[in-house]
Amino acid sequence: MRRSVVFAALCALLAAPSQAQTAAPRPAESGWSEMASGATPAKAGITLPLTAGTLKKTELRQHDQDGADLAVRYMSPGQVIQGTTYLSEPTFADAGLAFLATDAAIRQQWGPPTHAVTDQLRPVAGVKDAERRVTYEGAKSGQTPLVTMASFVRAGSWLVVTQVTGPIEQTQEINRDLDALVAGMTFAKGYEPLPVNVIKTEPCQPRDRSIDAKVTRPQMSDGIKFLSNSGIMRGKVPDRLCLESFEIVGPVALQIYRPLNPSDRPFVTRFYALLGNNGVILEVAESRQEPGAFYALRHGVGRATLFGRFDREPSIGQIRALAVDPDKQPAAILQFSTSALSPEMSGVASGRGVGVKLYCDWALNGCVDDKPSPTTPKP
Repeated sequence: MRRSVVFAALCALLAAPSQAQTAAPRPAESGWSEMASGATPAKAGITLPLTAGTLKKTELRQHDQDGADLAVRYMSPGQVIQGTTYLSEPTFADAGLAFLATDAAIRQQWGPPTHAVTDQLRPVAGVKDAERRVTYEGAKSGQTPLVTMASFVRAGSWLVVTQVTGPIEQTQEINRDLDALVAGMTFAKGYEPLPVNVIKTEPCQPRDRSIDAKVTRPQMSDGIKFLSNSGIMRGKVPDRLCLESFEIVGPVALQIYRPLNPSDRPFVTRFYALLGNNGVILEVAESRQEPGAFYALRHGVGRATLFGRFDREPSIGQIRALAVDPDKQPAAILQFSTSALSPEMSGVASGRGVGVKLYCDWALNGCVDDKPSPTTPKP
């Protein structure tokens, strides 16, 4: 899988943006279909232009085995301006949360001087407020001040995140390049852009997360109820969050946000933990019917895992473990092998394209004995 976005000085003014967090070999670029003027993911009806303003495509990348985590790299003549567009279909596709994750990655890489100077909503393909564009200043390549522009678009169950970076004196040209890149995108039916979710944030007091939550075996039906009532499955994501904590885990940031909106859902979301900017979101909620019973849904690209039942909100150590290495954690109830769990993905409702693994040794009453019933011999 891809990620953490990095810009550093290499051979030219800028480095190639990289999102690699691991040293795993990159698979063949089978996730793309390239035409004369554009490239389209095999799994999505979204086409990106091969040229936009001064930018020209230099590379198509695939960061997963399923073609749901892709990127296109662009460069201007002389590599003075560079850009990358990332296309992904995470199990929690929300432009507001994607912005918070990417914003942290940009600031972490460039340091304290980095700051946003503009934050705008723009139309895309005739849809009002479908793009959020944020311009950052404060970074340098050697002694050269840089500017980067980050663009966020949600198209169906996909996220399209673009970054274009270059010398600050070429800000207008960079903006025109990004205009051309976004204008050159086309969206098939079912992949139309959606108005972006803009999340207002504020700081809040950190909580004591030093005590591990105890886990007990839940009913499988309770886990399914939580999943069906989670924010992403209902298409509702809070528009007000407070930042409880921020820390660096390995090379990436771990942010914990608590919703500030009141909720009347059967499962009340207590926090979202964002790990890096590669689509990893840990969603933790408490049952309203059974106060003190907590469940966690670990989102990513290609797979989502449901955990429970916890007797309190997980500790910071448990949060790190669930986010970083979910396969080695106990208390797993369900695992979904799929790209998206959003309402826009018809496969969730129909069952097509969604693989489900039941953890029968943990959840209660979750599995049916698949052994053949003994037959009665004929007289």
